[in-house]
Amino acid sequence: MKQVLVILFLCLGLNAEQDSIDMKVKRNLNGTVYADIMIKSLRLSTKEAGRRGFKDEFLTRIVAKEDNKTVFDLIGSEYLSKNPSLTFAYKSTGASALNIKVIDNNNHKNHLTQRIAVDSGPIPLTKNKNAGKEEEPYRVNIPAVKETLGDIELINTDKIQLRTSANALYGRAFPVDVYSDIKAKSVTLFAIEENAQMKLICQWQISDHSIIDYSVEINLNTLVVDGSSASILMIVVQGEDGKFYTTKKQVYLSVGGGCSG
Repeated sequence: MKQVLVILFLCLGLNAEQDSIDMKVKRNLNGTVYADIMIKSLRLSTKEAGRRGFKDEFLTRIVAKEDNKTVFDLIGSEYLSKNPSLTFAYKSTGASALNIKVIDNNNHKNHLTQRIAVDSGPIPLTKNKNAGKEEEPYRVNIPAVKETLGDIELINTDKIQLRTSANALYGRAFPVDVYSDIKAKSVTLFAIEENAQMKLICQWQISDHSIIDYSVEINLNTLVVDGSSASILMIVVQGEDGKFYTTKKQVYLSVGGGCSG
């Protein structure tokens, strides 16, 4: 049985087939490009791999370039979902195609170049912008934050929109949407568990062409106690002004049937 599973894992691995990336890209009349991507990836976390006797596998970097200019750059972790779907928007350079490159933790690489279609339909409405309320900065003493962003002060603000389901099934993938018009250098997603441990989920690196309008599927390997548990998702936006802005949302995880994603 183990031999059959090994063959299956190799067939589905990131470096197995060129069609392991599926992408749709459209540019509207105001020059904004919207990309919708699905990547075939096993997502076998370190904990799961050790339990099953296999090697772990998860996405560590997803980079998109237009005319050799970086327009999207995501640093991943084992908490991205299996076969994740993600969307992003960016300001076009005027090129006719978008190239995406994907790398996993075993240094398997894949890439795809997709022609950009022109969408002559109505321009999407601008997302609602909040008034920009900010609270007083406070210092954090959380190892995951310090390791990723340094010894920083956080500012709670409503200038960041963090959207996801309030309830999710343990072991199942669920989408997280992030939007902000803060001029930024990076956007980082963390998860805080009930035991106060924090995990780095992913980080978007911001370029001159980036628009903070992201969606990504994640899977939290949270320890479920008595049938349910809770995690707090936290977004930290590193502004060009040197400040770190944040907002949070609680997600309740419950035990459910089916395969993990």
